Amino acid sequence: MKLLLLRRIKFEKNELSGAFGDIGLSIPLILGMIFSSDLNPSNVFIIFGFLLVFSGIFYGIPMPVQPLKAIAIITITKKLNSEVIYGGGFTIGLLMLIFTLTNVLKIIFKIIPKSVIRGIQIGLGIQLLITSFKEFILADGFEGLILASTLLPLNFFLISSKKYPPGLILIPIGLLYALIFKLNLKEFSANLNLNLPSFINLNFDILNGFLILTLAQLPLSIANSIIATYQSAKDLFPDKNITINKLGFTYSIMNIVSPFFGGIPVCHGVSGLIGQFTFGARTGGAPFIYGILLILIGLFISNKYIILKIFPLPILGIILFVEGFMLIYLSRDIIKNKFNFFIAVLTSFLIVISNYGYLLGTIVGVLLSYLREKVYVKKE
Repeated sequence: MKLLLLRRIKFEKNELSGAFGDIGLSIPLILGMIFSSDLNPSNVFIIFGFLLVFSGIFYGIPMPVQPLKAIAIITITKKLNSEVIYGGGFTIGLLMLIFTLTNVLKIIFKIIPKSVIRGIQIGLGIQLLITSFKEFILADGFEGLILASTLLPLNFFLISSKKYPPGLILIPIGLLYALIFKLNLKEFSANLNLNLPSFINLNFDILNGFLILTLAQLPLSIANSIIATYQSAKDLFPDKNITINKLGFTYSIMNIVSPFFGGIPVCHGVSGLIGQFTFGARTGGAPFIYGILLILIGLFISNKYIILKIFPLPILGIILFVEGFMLIYLSRDIIKNKFNFFIAVLTSFLIVISNYGYLLGTIVGVLLSYLREKVYVKKE
């Protein structure tokens, strides 16, 4: 058992570097939800950390845990209370469990062609590139722009380096930047206290959570969190037994359990898998290390403003940019076929321009693919 665990989780510099390959997406969304609602920061970080540890051990690859994107954005924009958030997380977990047990996820995967899946990856990659510049790299003005323009080329240069994994250079520079421009050490030390989370939570607003959050999140979750993540895991780790139903099962269990302990709705995001892999991770050690870090933050730093200062926005933007670029790069195999490339580009275009792009892009891409197939069958 111990030997099997050591094969699934390694603790070395590349895993440590990979552990920071997803903070560009997860930390901003977590903090955004905390600032916009009455969520308990300690509970959110501790539960999120434990889910990362679980994911690392269970999969044995850098399988991430991320906040559900649509739910996070709606929470931030509408300033929802925690009861609605818990209700949304619980109901989407329950629905995903039903879809998994009835093999609905497998059926959906068989219907959606690879060109559409690549389009979903490209669309998300473009969204991450745009967000990284608009919301993060430019957030600190001239200093942030100089930092990003210096570190971004360095990151791409070190992407394939096992000797100098990029995360081990980027993160120390980010901490130094935070100490110089953001963080006051006296203020930081004054806010270091043991914060035990409050358990157990039973305040769920199931109806509003389902209507406001679950219905908006479900198409994105099936397309991105399950299908695109499965395809990327298959691309990067072809020898691992990653299945659609396995992803659906862990997705559902995490969301059914998390609200009872004050945690936010989560998923296995394809961008996080790409980000951790790009920064050097090859085992479950990366999410394990990242999870422990977030548990420690939840236990000892309850002040959300201090947490925000620890993670400089330009650094998060650089990581987010690399995630987006690698997602697009991973879809390069679709270029060989002109029609499939057209479907991928059209799908990604609809994702970028529409609020319901993941649903719309998937439907249009699937319909065009099957129409073309029928036309060719008739010609023959």
